[in-house]
Amino acid sequence: MPYTNVFQVEDGVANLATAYPELARLIALPQATAQPPTTGAAPPVPLRSHALHLSTDFDAGRDAILLTGGVHGAEWGSCEILLGLARDLLDACQQRRGLAYEGRAAPAAGATYTAAELQQLLAERDLVVFPLVNPDGRHYSQTSAGTSEVDWRKNRRPIVDRDGQEGIGVDINRNFDFAFDLGLYAPGSPPDASTTPTDKVYQGPEVESEAETQNVVWLLDEFPVGWHVDVHSPGLSMCYPWNHDESQSVDPTMNFRTASPGSFGMAGAPSPSTPDYREFIAPNDLARMVQLAGRFAKVASTVSGQPYDARPAFFTTPLPGTSHDYAYSRHLANPPRGHKVLAFLCEWGDMQAHPPWAQMKQILPEVVAGLIAFCIETTAAPGP
Repeated sequence: MPYTNVFQVEDGVANLATAYPELARLIALPQATAQPPTTGAAPPVPLRSHALHLSTDFDAGRDAILLTGGVHGAEWGSCEILLGLARDLLDACQQRRGLAYEGRAAPAAGATYTAAELQQLLAERDLVVFPLVNPDGRHYSQTSAGTSEVDWRKNRRPIVDRDGQEGIGVDINRNFDFAFDLGLYAPGSPPDASTTPTDKVYQGPEVESEAETQNVVWLLDEFPVGWHVDVHSPGLSMCYPWNHDESQSVDPTMNFRTASPGSFGMAGAPSPSTPDYREFIAPNDLARMVQLAGRFAKVASTVSGQPYDARPAFFTTPLPGTSHDYAYSRHLANPPRGHKVLAFLCEWGDMQAHPPWAQMKQILPEVVAGLIAFCIETTAAPGP
């Protein structure tokens, strides 16, 4: 089948909730998108996105794993991955059977999960699956084939900023409430974000200004989320905080709550001769995130035949306002808002944001298998 459009994604989520009523419930997200897609000549109506809540006991209040995708409009395959994961897991748990994902190069070199492993997963963890965070961006990208607009990242909200600059859309993965002030970044290390509405990485007029951002934040507020994975493309990795700067686990006083302007973004280890800023991360949190990211990478690599890696999100260019840095920072910035979330950026595919469907069909099993391994690994130790 080809990539799903936004209406098919919504239908797919609703159909899973209908088909597996004992294991899945539909979640209506509170914020409607700003420029909803339309079909034919009918005027657009506000589009309220939906997520799925997977559980064997919806009232138990178990620690939840939040999986999000489709944040960037052009990254079509992330929706397919999360819909496929939900479909596979629900069907296997209802039928009380296992799952097997063949290796791409060698079918025997794949990943298998027993019925008992999958039953235990849903007995210990709830899953909240939000496959399409940015439906307006997806619709615009998918209906712009043959033009440069097919690579559209942002949502589609018309913008007039405080200086009177006009543009369309905000990059949702630059709009979260973490390290948002670009003045915090060192002049020699400019972040991959912009305050100009016409730029593809425009961060928005203020933090959490966008309906799509607010929907993700609402899920983090509404559910006892202990783990968050935001699925993107392209790349072959599972990344963990921090993304605005390098990390260190020695000096807890060096942190975003006390950072001065110009601190973020410069690579280099701190020492008496090179006092570069690096963001503190608790040693136990780092060890657990390395373990979880490594589990995903090992399984995805086995199924794919290509090397996925597990690494810190900061690589060469600092990113402000990302969902994974925000989700992990919440327990530090505002402890009453929620408990600790171990957060990750998953990147699949090695070249294109939306590869041809024949290639995407090969990618799907490796990422789904890796994400299921990640979810099962969360049950190997107490929650965060």
